[in-house]
This record gives sequence, C-alpha cells and structure tokens, in this order.
Amino acid sequence: MSWYEFIFPNQPRHRRLRHAIFWVLWWWYFFASTYLLRSPYNDSGLWKTSPWNWSSDGFIISLWMVSLHIAACYIVTGFLLPRWLVKANYFKFLIGVILVGIVMAPVSHFIYDKVFPSGENDFIPFLETKNNVWWASIAAGPLNGIKIIAAAVTIKLLKRWWLKQKESQQLEKEKINAELQLLKAQIHPGFLFSTLNNVYVYALAGSPRASEMLLKLSDLLSYMLYECDQPLVPLEKEIEMMKEYMALEKIRMADNLEMEILVKGDIGNRFITPFLLLPFIENSFKHCSAMTEKCWISLEIKVEENAYLIKIINGIPLEIIPQMDLYGNGLVNVQKRLSLLYPNRHELKMNAEEEVFLVNLKIEMDNPGPPVGEENNATNYAKPGKEQTGSYA
Repeated sequence: MSWYEFIFPNQPRHRRLRHAIFWVLWWWYFFASTYLLRSPYNDSGLWKTSPWNWSSDGFIISLWMVSLHIAACYIVTGFLLPRWLVKANYFKFLIGVILVGIVMAPVSHFIYDKVFPSGENDFIPFLETKNNVWWASIAAGPLNGIKIIAAAVTIKLLKRWWLKQKESQQLEKEKINAELQLLKAQIHPGFLFSTLNNVYVYALAGSPRASEMLLKLSDLLSYMLYECDQPLVPLEKEIEMMKEYMALEKIRMADNLEMEILVKGDIGNRFITPFLLLPFIENSFKHCSAMTEKCWISLEIKVEENAYLIKIINGIPLEIIPQMDLYGNGLVNVQKRLSLLYPNRHELKMNAEEEVFLVNLKIEMDNPGPPVGEENNATNYAKPGKEQTGSYA
C-alpha cells in the first residue's frame, strides 16, 4: 500500500488506522511532555532525579485528558470546519473554537478535581502552584487541546487542498482527452467519405482500381479501429498508414501525380500520436487536385534523438495563392491537437511561395519510448528501422 493510498482514501479501515496512529502519537507527546519530562530541580539547580519520572497517576490522567482532546478536536474538524471555515466564515469559526476552549476548561477541572483528584500532584510539581487545580486543568486541557486542534485543522486543510488540486488536474486531463477525442473523430469522417466517394466513382466506371482501393481502404480501417485506441502508436505503423493513404490517392489521380516519401533515422521503438500528420497530407492532395498540370508531393520524415522533423512540399496553383488561408483548409484541428499534446514542444511553419506549398513541423519528444502500460503492445510493431525511401511516378 502506497502512502497516497493510506493518507487520502476514505475507506473506513484506512481512516480508522490513520486516526489511531495520529492519536497514539499525540498521547505519547502529551504524556511525555506533561508527566514524564518534568524538571525536579534541587536547591542547587541540578537534577534531583532522572527527568523521566514514571507515574501511574500521570499515565491514567493523561488518558482522561487525551479523551477530552479527542472530543474537542472532532467537534472542531467535523462540525465547525466544514460548516464555517471552508465557507470562509472565519468569525463564526473563531467564536466556535473559543467556545470549545471555554467548555474544555471546566470539564478538565472536573476531571482533575472530582474524577482523578490526585492527578494535579503529578503536574509540574516544581512550581509553587502545583496544588492549583485550576492551573493544572487549564494547562492540560484547553492549552494543550488547542495544539492538537490546530494540528488537526492544518492537516485537514492541507488534505483538502491536495485533493482539490488532484481533482482539478483530473478534470483538466479529462477535458483535454475529450477534446482530443473530438478532434480525432473529426478527422475520420472526412477521410472516409472522401475515400469512399473515390471508390464509388471507380466502381461505377467498372474500373479494376476500385477493388485495389477497397483492399487498401480495409487496411486503413483496420488500423483506425483496432490500433489507434492508444495515446501513442508506433511511428513505423503511422508511416505505413500514411503510405497507404497516399497510395490510395495515387490510384485516384493515376499518372497525374508524382510522389516521394523519404524516412531518415531509426524509427524502431519510436512513437507518435495517431493521425497527427494526416491532415497535412490531405491538405497537400487538395492543392494537387486544383492543379491543371502534373502535380507532385514530397514527404520527408527525419527522426533525431529527441525530436521528429517532418517536411511536406507540394505543388500549388499560382492563382490560388493570394486568396488562400495558410492555417485553414482543415488544419485548425491539427493545430489544436499539437497545442494540447505537445505544448511548448512543437514548432509549425507553413509557407506558400510560387507554385510551392511548404510545411515544416518539429516535435520534441520527452520520452521516445512507449507510454506506461503499452510496452507489450508496442513491441509488436517496433523494429529497428533504416533510412527508407519511396517514389511513385
């Protein structure tokens, strides 16, 4: 059992054990400081006996007084604190604590004077007021009680603050995950409908390319449905998915498209967020579809020790450059995903020049390995990679 599981859960067995340890520690401190560690000086100012003066009377009355401390403490932490302090009603809380202290004084006096009248003889015997029952009862009751009440309130407030922090972090994490899932879901429909529409056109024309496109589409759907439910996927599989998609577009555009895919570095045991690069590739094909001449696309992925460098270059019609929105065309979602997934750890630059559209993306990776709990799944895909090239004319 970890310290967090012991301190914060509200299971009865954990709570009872925490409280028992707390009160045993307090009782030992109170008993030792009040009844054991006394100062029996002689006339010369030296110790007359050992400072550890065991007394059965002191032991018994310490149990009585700690019982009073426990009752007062639970009244403050169980009633006054949640009712007034956490609601910022500090005046009522202070008045309540003062009233608890006022009530403790006569109760502790009753314990010393009536229940265990010999107890005051063991309380600070070197003072001239050692037989003053009121002094003994007030010092052992309210004055010591306020110490443990302050400690208990502090612990309660710190625990409440910690749980609020953890709750806020969890809510923020769930919010980010929900937003990421929404952004990810928005990618799939557009991609699927576009590809299915292309397959439909070829199927109507009776082209044998329809069956080839369906086969590649089935591989992509398998990847989407069964392999992309984790935050990170093997980079090798993500690159294969992009190649499949680009091959689909190549079939659709036939001889009107030239493609080049270049992968540099070791892609083994490297991971990336799924479908992070697909919107950029889709955008490149939209540009190519608008070209009247033969179009071209170049994709380069470079893997460094703690970073991925992605460069996408494609042709673009000269006439659409003035009115185009560089950060439009479906790229808003991917920018949001980058901001959520890699805050302050990515750099995205997009430029449109004469008949050329350029995307440069750098992603810094804190940990190139798989996320915790996914090592077994990841090792099925991670293989040592070498520089890969591919060109499609």
